[in-house]
Formats: sequence, structure tokens, C-alpha cells
Amino acid sequence: AVRELRLLAAHQPRYNRRSRRPHRGWWVTPTAEAFPRLSVVTTPRDGAVGPFGSRQAAAAALDSVLDVVPLRPCTQRIPARGASASPCALHELGRCAAPCAGLQTPEEYAPAVQALHELIDGRDDTALRTMATQVDELAGRERFEAAARVRDRLAGLIVGLERAQRLATLAALPEVVGARPDGRGGWEIAVLRFGRLAAAGVARRGVAPMPVIDALRLGAQIVLAEPGPLRGAPAEEVRLLHRWLTTGGTRLVHAEPPWAEPAHGAARWSEWAERARPVEVRVD
Repeated sequence: AVRELRLLAAHQPRYNRRSRRPHRGWWVTPTAEAFPRLSVVTTPRDGAVGPFGSRQAAAAALDSVLDVVPLRPCTQRIPARGASASPCALHELGRCAAPCAGLQTPEEYAPAVQALHELIDGRDDTALRTMATQVDELAGRERFEAAARVRDRLAGLIVGLERAQRLATLAALPEVVGARPDGRGGWEIAVLRFGRLAAAGVARRGVAPMPVIDALRLGAQIVLAEPGPLRGAPAEEVRLLHRWLTTGGTRLVHAEPPWAEPAHGAARWSEWAERARPVEVRVD
């Protein structure tokens, strides 16, 4: 399956619409400014969340983050000192502290940036909890349409964050070795480095698996990590390898450092998002 993905990327067959551009995707990332804002980009940078399948999906995630993290929603560049623009309507609505008008310093703005990084990295899910509370409050006031809108935005944000955190934690590891029973008494073995398949082999029935694993690790491809959440690995390959490692009875043989997903990540909200999915009504 990995070989197929790589061949599709290398040759880009005309009539294959899927997987031809494995690095193509949309990401939501903070900008490098004195007062960072969120931007939708196609080149992932450190601190970005994604990938999303379309610009619309990334923009929807961006809007959902702005609902719970007090980052400025405008797109203008603001100097660290001496900003003198007039506050916009968002300031009057309480949705922006108007750093553009010099009413907020970079130090006062920093907690919002910190909250964003903690949400993306899975270190704090306060923002998700805030949106869930908002859904309950709106429903309690019988504002069901507004509650449904917030519910759907939160569910989409949870799904996007959970996928991004799941893939990023695997892609961050210098080396992972997994072994899966081949159904004939042997083992299928894979060596992963920074989210890419670096070596694969089989220890057939009756063959001690550890010497085979040691040989595969010794001869595995050298993979250099690149900038970005997935360390340069194609998202589809990371997703495929994650599925292989977590299904079918695969055993984790080695991980350096230990493989762990964030305790306060979006995965703990997966059941909430699943319950929030619209129920299909069949009419016979």
C-alpha cells in the first residue's frame, strides 16, 4: 500500500485523481508576527494543524478556533509598538482587544497565542470544553438552531484536531518498529522513521523474529526530519502506517522515544463528536 502511494506520487497517472499529490493539503497555522493571527496555507509549518481536504474545511476549522481562542480575526499587519489604527466593529462586539489601535500589547496578547498552541498540541482542552458548555447553554435556553450550529462546528474541530494530533505524534518519532502476525505463524515487520516506512520484512514461521528485526533496523532507510507537524512525511502514508500499527493485532516492538498521544488532546472528545453527528432518517 505504501509502494502504491509512492508510485502514484512519482508518476501522477492522468486518470488517478486520488493520492497523486500526497503533500497537497490545507493547513491552519499562526503567522510569525508580533500579534499572530491564523492563516490558511498549503505549506505546513511548525505549529500548524491539518491537513484538511479543502480550503473550505480549513477555513471552517479556523473560524471554530477563533470562537474559543481570543486571537485577532483581522488580517492586517500590526507593529509591536506604535499601532494607531481605529478599532473596528469587532472591538465593539467584544471579540477583539484592538491591538491595531494600541489597546493591547504583545505581552497582553501572548496568553491567547499560548492557548492556541496548547489546544493544537493537546496540552489543554479548555477551549473545547468552553464550546461544549456553550452548546448546553444554548439548548437550555431552547435556542436549538444556534446550539446545532455550535455543535457542528465543535464536532468538525474535534475531528480535525484529533486527526492532526494522531498523525503528528507518530510522525515526530525517530523510529518505531511494529510486528503483526501474518496468519501463518510468522510475523510481518515494519520500521518507521518520522512517519515514513523505512524498512519492511517477514520473519516466517520457525524463524526467530528479533534477529530479523535487528537486521531491518540496521539496513533501514535514513530519514531526515523536515519542518512541519508531519516532519515532511505525506499525510496519507502516515495515516496508513498509523492504521497498520493500531489494528490487526500489531505489536509495538520498539519506539524511540516512547509513543504517546496527548492526554488532553481531541481524542478524548471523539465520543462527543460521534454523538453530535446528524442522524440519518430513513423513509420507507
